[in-house]
Amino acid sequence: MKYLPLQILFLLFAIKAHAQFSLDKTEYDFGEMMADNERYIDFNLTNTGADELTLLRADFPDDVAVRYSKKIIPIKETGIIRVKINPTNLGKFERTITIYYGSSPKPFNLTIRGIVKELPNDIQTNCPDFNSTKEQKIVTADFTVTVLDAETDKPIAGARVPFNPLILKSKFFVTGFDGKFREDIPIGIYDIDASAKNYLPAHQRMYIGKEEKGITFRLEPIKKPLDSTKIAITIPEKKQEIEHKKPITTTEKRTAEDKPGELPRLEYKPNNIVFLIDVSASMDEPDKLPLLKESMIKMVSALRDIDKITIVTYATGTEVAMTTTTADNKRKIGRVIKHLKAGGFTQGGKGIRLAYQVVEDNLLDSGNNQVILATDGDFNLDKSDDVLYEFIRQHNEKGIKMSVVGCGKNPRALKKMTKIASVGNGNFIQVAKGIDSEELLIEEVKKNARR
Repeated sequence: MKYLPLQILFLLFAIKAHAQFSLDKTEYDFGEMMADNERYIDFNLTNTGADELTLLRADFPDDVAVRYSKKIIPIKETGIIRVKINPTNLGKFERTITIYYGSSPKPFNLTIRGIVKELPNDIQTNCPDFNSTKEQKIVTADFTVTVLDAETDKPIAGARVPFNPLILKSKFFVTGFDGKFREDIPIGIYDIDASAKNYLPAHQRMYIGKEEKGITFRLEPIKKPLDSTKIAITIPEKKQEIEHKKPITTTEKRTAEDKPGELPRLEYKPNNIVFLIDVSASMDEPDKLPLLKESMIKMVSALRDIDKITIVTYATGTEVAMTTTTADNKRKIGRVIKHLKAGGFTQGGKGIRLAYQVVEDNLLDSGNNQVILATDGDFNLDKSDDVLYEFIRQHNEKGIKMSVVGCGKNPRALKKMTKIASVGNGNFIQVAKGIDSEELLIEEVKKNARR
């Protein structure tokens, strides 16, 4: 038998002396996480030492919470370290939790990982307790919503502000005379809407936490058309009112069927518009999909019952998120737009083919037939660029235009998006913060639908 060097024997003795516990695992993979999945995992720690084991502090990231079943674990007994992830973003995550124990200067690490496919609606900072399987009391944040007139900055009283998911079963909150309401809101991610009579609605998707004190909506007034063709003219001698027909400008050519805020029928042809929207994970940023949704809702508010809208989305796969609907169904269209969520990879080629197919199924012989592609960058194609461009060009010859809304800043992607719009005989529109993005889509439709 060979004798081990003295240094190695000392090292083995030291390791054994510090091996006071065993863990059933040190890593855990949640896999793909949907909104209703469990978000916590238990690590079972058994005291295998010759003395009781004391668990000290735990260091972990802000989106993680940790709870001990007991801090002092007697000899040969097992304690639980419960770790919970509170995701605020879609996509992959990997988090390390560092646990300090006893008098040891060296802590040990636990690791959790997974892929968030859907964000939960009840994000909490604490872990479930060990006495029941239910989550602890919901953590709330003091949150204020302010609704103002975009032109005058004056408060709008009586504005309705629903939260999705619903809070305390309330359908909506209502602003007071100061244009505000204040409420304790459970921490989480919400789609928040604001609407008031004679104003265009607004929408915002946001995470409400302890740091977010509130949000301000500035609603655009709906412009009412000039419908009077009589002007009172005072003649000093007779002081009588005479009928005077004003010259009708192009912006005043309206019919009795026209509604305030909508495109005049005499000015603009019927529209057959298919929105092709990139809902891959990279679009889940405030200046991308949320900003695009606001622009879409504003645009739809200007369309009429003679206009048709279809929404096609693409990420890892493609789908028709909303079948062809006339634009007078604004609430239905608004609901679909608001509930668009980002996640997954990008497969743009299949989405383009599906969008053109939908346009052709609803082709208007004397209207504006148009695909509006909205994306933040380069996408995976199942065709070469040349084949894709030829495909778009062929449909352009059929009278179907392709415009592109760019939500990103990648130079290579912007170049390709501009080329697609050019080949599709449409326009390239850059949507970004600091730009009046809400007006851009309306103007794009006007350009293509003008008689």
